[in-house]
Amino acid sequence: MPSPLATFPPLPRLALRLLPREHRKGVRAVLEYHGAVGVRLRRAFPRGAEAMQAVNAVLQAELAPGGGTAPRTPGLAVALAGGVPRRHLVPVVDGWNAYLLRRRPRDQALFENTLRLLAGAPARAIGGLLGLEGTESTGPVEALGMGLGMTQMLRLLGPALHDGRLHFPEEDAERFRANLQDLADGRCTKAVQDLLWFETKRARDFLARGEQAVEAARGGPAASYLAVHLAWGRGVLDRLESAGFDVVGRDVEMSRWEALRLCLRRG
Repeated sequence: MPSPLATFPPLPRLALRLLPREHRKGVRAVLEYHGAVGVRLRRAFPRGAEAMQAVNAVLQAELAPGGGTAPRTPGLAVALAGGVPRRHLVPVVDGWNAYLLRRRPRDQALFENTLRLLAGAPARAIGGLLGLEGTESTGPVEALGMGLGMTQMLRLLGPALHDGRLHFPEEDAERFRANLQDLADGRCTKAVQDLLWFETKRARDFLARGEQAVEAARGGPAASYLAVHLAWGRGVLDRLESAGFDVVGRDVEMSRWEALRLCLRRG
């Protein structure tokens, strides 16, 4: 049951290389841990909610202050070895628990809360490692993560629909009277386009708020790293709109070099 939100949006290798060496290990560890938790919880889910909660309890115990010195979760061991504080990782586990229990968000509030936990949590963890922990920085960093998460969802909407998954609020589809099965069948109707334009605007709004994080990081180690990701998100959304949101059988992607070029062009 792979999810577009299961991992932080694709990490351009170039963006990681733009970080000082002392930060790379920790950032990579957060991403690897996020993925490892997701795999473990997804595997538990088919065996029922009780099994999922049992796995979650193990992860929470390992993350508790003074938790075990030899973590049973490989991803946690990697993250701790990367110097990632446990307090940054707890929201990642909470986020996965929320996602697995609410796979079909009904309303926008629930959708944004799940998005915040799944995409905002790793963004906050990375921001903390890069020294962006103040109140003025945390909100924009979280918003950037949520915007990139939504961009990833839109980009991978075709495969998700093929697998029978829908992550956008059901009330949004009802509002536009859109049947996403039409898109899965290769018919991008006007109603579907209106729905996806609305979701794209929401993603752009998150990215616009995330731009404040880039400004807050000016002159610091995170500036170029965040700027490249912001450029990637906006570039992919531009391409989705140019394609008329016809995402079935189409891989809408942007290379790290294209993201860097956009980043430099926008200053």
